[in-house]
Amino acid sequence: MGQRQKGTSPTPTWQSGNLLKKLSGDLPFFHIKEALGFALAVYSESKLPFNNLSSFKLPSELLHTKIISFNDIKILDDSYNSSLESIEYAMKSLLKLKAKRHLILLSDTHETHNAEEYHENIGKAVAAFSPDLILLYGKYTHSVKSGALKNGYPKEKIIILTDSFCESLVARLTLPLLSPFDALLIKGSHGTNAYKIAPLLTK
Repeated sequence: MGQRQKGTSPTPTWQSGNLLKKLSGDLPFFHIKEALGFALAVYSESKLPFNNLSSFKLPSELLHTKIISFNDIKILDDSYNSSLESIEYAMKSLLKLKAKRHLILLSDTHETHNAEEYHENIGKAVAAFSPDLILLYGKYTHSVKSGALKNGYPKEKIIILTDSFCESLVARLTLPLLSPFDALLIKGSHGTNAYKIAPLLTK
């Protein structure tokens, strides 16, 4: 590595493999990128030296994937984002949970510019995993539904709850659809308030 120019900041030296392990565990690559982004953002504010990463901790709200149990129902709360890749990974995790039914409560992703096409592709991807029920809310519910139908998913297993992002309304509409021994995945970008739904369902 060449010498840095006078007046520039030193290049941090750190073992990337160890840092990725600290931040991500066995999370897929897209989550690793998110974790690193947040880590660097927090680092820039805290001025924490890179040689002291052993004491570095991400805020608890950024360690977002949780499994919550109530009334013999399991909730996989992975509501931090809803990119296509993260949904596919989360669906695999959902199906690993022992349950009578596997359901997904899905809202919009705000991580794309071609929104209608992207949400249609999300619908196709979710349908490929054949969940027992797809519950939708938000602006692009019909695009997601269209994609799922194009991939052969049964129309009667898709329920559009509302086009609102009101978390209390979504929780109120979702709860009667759950039964003991269900497993429910919650996915949605931060702006859809998906992260607020699990606490409302379980309170």
